Amino acid sequence: MIKKLLSSVRGNVAMTFALAVIPVTGVMALGFDISQLSNAHTKAQNLLDSALLNPFTDKQAFLDQNTVQQKVNQFIQLSNNDSSFKLSDAVVSKTGDTWHATATFKTKTLFAGLIGVSEMNGKVDSDITIGTRNIEVVFVLDTSGSMVGARMDALKEAVKKMVSDLENYQAQNINLKIGMVPFTDNVNIDPANANASWMDINALSPMQDNGFASHVNRWQLLNHLGKSFSGCIMERPNDMDMTDEPPNAGNPKSLFVPWFWPDEPDNEIMYPNSYIQDKGGFDDLSKAKDLSKYGINGTNPSAWTAPITRPSYTFYSNYFEPQGPNFACDSQPITPLTTNYTGFAAKVDQLNALGGTNLAHGLAWGFKVISPGLPFDEGAAYGSGVQKIIIFFTDGENAVNAFSTPLTSAYTPWGYAKDFMPSGSYADVDIKNYLDNKTKQICNNIKAKGVEVYTVGLSIPTEESKNLLMQCASKTTNFKAVNDASEIGDAFKDIFVKVTELHVSK
Repeated sequence: MIKKLLSSVRGNVAMTFALAVIPVTGVMALGFDISQLSNAHTKAQNLLDSALLNPFTDKQAFLDQNTVQQKVNQFIQLSNNDSSFKLSDAVVSKTGDTWHATATFKTKTLFAGLIGVSEMNGKVDSDITIGTRNIEVVFVLDTSGSMVGARMDALKEAVKKMVSDLENYQAQNINLKIGMVPFTDNVNIDPANANASWMDINALSPMQDNGFASHVNRWQLLNHLGKSFSGCIMERPNDMDMTDEPPNAGNPKSLFVPWFWPDEPDNEIMYPNSYIQDKGGFDDLSKAKDLSKYGINGTNPSAWTAPITRPSYTFYSNYFEPQGPNFACDSQPITPLTTNYTGFAAKVDQLNALGGTNLAHGLAWGFKVISPGLPFDEGAAYGSGVQKIIIFFTDGENAVNAFSTPLTSAYTPWGYAKDFMPSGSYADVDIKNYLDNKTKQICNNIKAKGVEVYTVGLSIPTEESKNLLMQCASKTTNFKAVNDASEIGDAFKDIFVKVTELHVSK
């Protein structure tokens, strides 16, 4: 009778004893064995759970029932090294999207052997559900000048490898969309979008006038100077830069304005972007804002005259692009969410390192690309069961050059520092702190929409900037700090593992 009672069913250690026929000391002894059985059950359950997960942790060409069962049992045989219990080979079955494994285990008794019970048996089972997973991944990638050489090569390979692994990951049914936002000082939304409905084609946004003495139509001014839209854009006012609020034709402030770095005073030592001769007789701030130097005379562009241009010069020791309204528009165009993996890989190969680092601007556009609304509406609706992921990579920190001039700084997607910061100090550190705070808020807004954020920092110079990336990530373990280009691939591989991680459902 006691032999029959020493058993467990369906993974639950449920015992009933005829205690009245067993002396008290015997009950205590058998209680020890029952505790042993309970411990063995826990260990057997954990082993079976891990064994059932194992076949789905690597890429597989095809996973049929026999293959899964074989891999489950191989894992059990290699891992069952605890002498306190022995787990049998599992029987694996599949119903719909759920895989089920059942196995029995044995554990030796200590005191029950005195009554002829040398071992106790139990049963464990485990389920894992692998349905189709819809995943959207947007890579927000720092392509500033410091990424030149081995760093850029390693980043390209890491991104392409991760996309290839996700595309070919047959252990799970994954519907994958991928997008990319390369960023430097600027983000390029693609010149082909010049006439998109969400662009300020009628020049009604107040950002058209940023850096000028009075209202100007940047489209007309670009055309007058013989330049075309470069693809770079200004950020929106009223904190809309930190949100994914869709543009609305009825609200010009919500529309996007083309990048146009205004001509600066004729001083090649003090100003990085002087390309039109000053009219003279003004202080530097007036010279910078003056519209007459462009040849503007009235509201009819056909009456405008050609300006007197100035030759290009080298202002930054590591930057040799010619001055002009498109100065500092260096990043490659955004790739909206797509299932064209081959085309995406080609876009990755086209990335080049040039320019500075504006984390806030890059991340803001990563938000807009993964968003379901315009300007890029390829993303699924929030809360629709789609796993949305942003992978944010940088090898630097927010950096805008501050200058001891009336303009206060280099031109940015928000204008000069004096235009977007509270009055006071405009030193490098002040601008950095301002943009860091903006980056934090953008991160928080992204995570509030249920987007999973991973961050990777390569050779980040300060603990403060490392903490910014760590806080931006959805959780601490989503931040990867690497010290060398050779480690970038491992960081992206670790993210791949986390993205495809499965959990036992029972």
